[in-house]
Amino acid sequence: MRQAVAVRASSGWRAWLSRVMPVALIALALALAVIAPAHAADPDAAAAEAAGPATLRLLNRDIVTLRATVAGASPQRRVEQARERIRQLPDSAMDQPLQVLPFELGKLHGRQFLLGDANLFALYDTDLEPDGRRDLDALARQTRERLEEARRAWHETRDGPLLMRGLALTALACAVLALLVWGILVLGRRAVGWLESTRSRIAARSTGIDWREILARLLMGSITLLKWVLIALLAYVWLRLVLAAFVATQPLAIALDGWLYRKLVWIVSGAAEGLPGLATVIIVLLLTRALADVLAYVFGAVQQGRL
Repeated sequence: MRQAVAVRASSGWRAWLSRVMPVALIALALALAVIAPAHAADPDAAAAEAAGPATLRLLNRDIVTLRATVAGASPQRRVEQARERIRQLPDSAMDQPLQVLPFELGKLHGRQFLLGDANLFALYDTDLEPDGRRDLDALARQTRERLEEARRAWHETRDGPLLMRGLALTALACAVLALLVWGILVLGRRAVGWLESTRSRIAARSTGIDWREILARLLMGSITLLKWVLIALLAYVWLRLVLAAFVATQPLAIALDGWLYRKLVWIVSGAAEGLPGLATVIIVLLLTRALADVLAYVFGAVQQGRL
């Protein structure tokens, strides 16, 4: 008796995992596509990346992009130094006034960012974009606004009720996702089973090719495809809601929207570019089908002695 119960429990867990794992893998793939894009392992490419512009990010929020190499420190190294200084700040320093002080270093002009008396990082006129659309003061103002936004987000990450709300929304999203995925799998299985039994009855009664049997096969494949498309869409919505539920990951939710938009544009543009070729294929198929019908009619007439 105990062995039977254990076997049923084990089979139940396996069935549950078989349903949940594809959804989890889809969500993980979406997250990796946005959060952790692949980087080239080529040392030359890594060196070029270190020498190129580097963006300072705090709590997944872009603060400023550094472009200049100063005193032998590449932009990437300057970003790492700024992160380390900010990481070492005590919690009590987070409410200190944010100051932006102008300075000159030889021929370079810059702005020094301080939190109270703590040095954060410096901006130089060589950090400006090459197009020259903004001056150093405009870049400093934008950087200060983003730092203030990051400071507000830091305080919100330590708000207990806000964190509990995010956890509750995440739990609710997980429960709704599991229920909807279960419903899609059950309905899809029932629909495919009904079509399979219908196709079998049609095949048993028919001695030749029946278009209804072909249609049933096409519908079975379409339902399977639609099922996984819906599950992928649900996984995207779930991941979007979970990321948006927490202050630290809200920028990633916005980035996920941008990623989806770019993919949709890519698909639509690719489909639009492929329409002429698709139309040509359809025309060729229609002409081939018409020619085959004519030849079948002629050969049938010859066989029957009408020609």
